[in-house]
Amino acid sequence: MSNVPYCALYDEGFERLGCVGCPLAGKRKRDKEFKRWPKFEAAWRAACKRLWDAPGDWAHKKRHDTEQEYWEWWRYEARSTDQKKVIPCGDVPMENVQS
Repeated sequence: MSNVPYCALYDEGFERLGCVGCPLAGKRKRDKEFKRWPKFEAAWRAACKRLWDAPGDWAHKKRHDTEQEYWEWWRYEARSTDQKKVIPCGDVPMENVQS
């Protein structure tokens, strides 16, 4: 090892450390992360809202009637492969996000 400090998140039951709320992590991991860091959930939700409000004929507007319905699909129902197409990693606003 290269003197890398031990991360206490492993003691909280985290097995994977990466982007909080990552679409590729799966629903159960996102649930756990969003419970631990609720401001990250708010940031993801804001990203979904910005995408919903963006001008254009987007596929998500064809599948969902409202921004709330779209968020609930992304948050609870979508497969991770679907979500990666909808909100690529790195497209979440991190300003004002604190642990």
